[in-house]
Amino acid sequence: MRWSTSAATDATTTTGGVSGWSAADLLPYFLKAEDNERGASQWHAVGGPLPVSEERSHNLISHAFVDAGEQAGLPRNEDFNGDLQDGVGMYQVTQRGGMRASTAVAYLRPAAERPNLHVMPYTQVHRLLFEGTRAVGVQASRLGELSELRAEREVILCGGSYNSPQLLMLSGIGPAEHLTMREIEVLLDQPAVGENLSDHAAAQLVWTTPEPHSLLLALEPEALEQFEATQTGPFASNLAEAGGFARVGEGAPAPDIQFHLAPVHIVDEGLRDPEGHGVWVSPCLLTPHSRGSVASGLERPDRQADRAQRLLYLRRRPAADDRRPAPDARDLRSAGDEAVLRRAVQHARGRQRRGAP
Repeated sequence: MRWSTSAATDATTTTGGVSGWSAADLLPYFLKAEDNERGASQWHAVGGPLPVSEERSHNLISHAFVDAGEQAGLPRNEDFNGDLQDGVGMYQVTQRGGMRASTAVAYLRPAAERPNLHVMPYTQVHRLLFEGTRAVGVQASRLGELSELRAEREVILCGGSYNSPQLLMLSGIGPAEHLTMREIEVLLDQPAVGENLSDHAAAQLVWTTPEPHSLLLALEPEALEQFEATQTGPFASNLAEAGGFARVGEGAPAPDIQFHLAPVHIVDEGLRDPEGHGVWVSPCLLTPHSRGSVASGLERPDRQADRAQRLLYLRRRPAADDRRPAPDARDLRSAGDEAVLRRAVQHARGRQRRGAP
């Protein structure tokens, strides 16, 4: 979550017209979650389950990017989640001791021994189960074995931007015409399911360098020795180490472009190994105008066998104000949409080659 001084201090601010989701509303929860090694302040807190640390890679390329951004006229920003977002700097990371503190590390593992928690890895949910209009459980497969899991109290669907609408549609909740075409019984005709998809389209710029300073150094034995001794170096990298925020649209009230920099030669969006030392920079559109949709690419459940997932269909429709985009925004959106779809196709093909469902 990013915020500004005005947004965070205005309790009446709404997000997308929905009250209760403004920066001022959410800031207390972010503070409750955070354990920032910089200490407590107006914008940060200590004592929460999620550790936030300074980057420990210390890569020369990342710091050179920040210096170059400052020379280009952008201010140096030591805290993108502070009172101002504009500028270039090093990102803080969710790490502890140079190792990633994921949601599983920060929340799940500390709660693993609770009697009311049961984690089921290698499990794929196929659809929700209903009795009338009440959700009572899920149908799922684990290592090829199909089963039904019933809930005592409630079912919480939290599958993300793609999987949540997909599961709703597989369960009969969604656009009736779309479900009928896939022979899924319609429980509730809800045309909004899968609609209004908004993504931060990005371009990807890659350069090579003759100077041996990239994360490719992680292949050297010295890198592992450095991490074991000091928890620093390439093995402590979060990949996108540096970045920044800038305003390129005329009269933009807030930054509309974000930069990420990874000090590594990324080839074919990471699908092939680096060919040498290099750097990857990705400008990302923060204020996309276009909207797309997600549609279920699945047949009805009894025709899926043990293959619970197939490629989703993603469609992009230009918004009415796309005729007046910010500078280069149309190119960024197109490049980003194509990249996302290409990655999805390549990922699906890779899973098919490995025999994965």
